[in-house]
Order: sequence, then C-alpha cells, then structure tokens
Amino acid sequence: MSNLWIEEIYVNATENVGIGESGLFETFTDDINELYKRLRSNYGKPKNMYLDSKEGDGLQIAKVGWVFSRKEYYEDVKEKYQREVWVRVFTDKDRTPYNFKKRGNK
Repeated sequence: MSNLWIEEIYVNATENVGIGESGLFETFTDDINELYKRLRSNYGKPKNMYLDSKEGDGLQIAKVGWVFSRKEYYEDVKEKYQREVWVRVFTDKDRTPYNFKKRGNK
C-alpha cells in the first residue's frame, strides 16, 4: 500500500474564520493509526470527526478525517486563539476517500 494523502484546512475558531489550507500532499505513512498519532501530536486534541455528505440512494454521511483543536498565539500579538485543523484523508493523489469503516481505525 502506498502512503496516505491528506488535505488540511486551518481555522481560527475564536473568530470563526478560515486562515489557510495546505493543499493535497502525501504523508510519511500508509498506517492510519500512525498518521493519527502524528497529527494529534502536531495539532492538539481531537475535537470531532470530520464528516462529509454524499448523494446517492438518499443522503449519506461518512467520516472523512478528523478535527483537531488547541490554543495558539497570534503571530503579531501575545494573545491566544483557538485553532482548529480539519484533516481530510485520501488513499491516493486522485482524492480517493480513505475507508474509515475498516476495523481498528481511529
């Protein structure tokens, strides 16, 4: 199996505004649990699952990643804000969604 791919969206949750996106990139691993541990270490505690909807036979909701959250300092002042990082996981550069329904996945 090749390495997993992710896309990150950065949000200032204190002011409810987007602050950036990573774009799609290949990670260091093909192991979803190792990826989760690294992301948690980098971005803080998991706040929620990242859910998305898709149409087909009725509306379906699926887990596509995680939302991590922690306090960070603004770059220009010594005040903190709540930063969220929304991480969406793919199996390849063609944006094939990762199947979180497989047993043992975070």
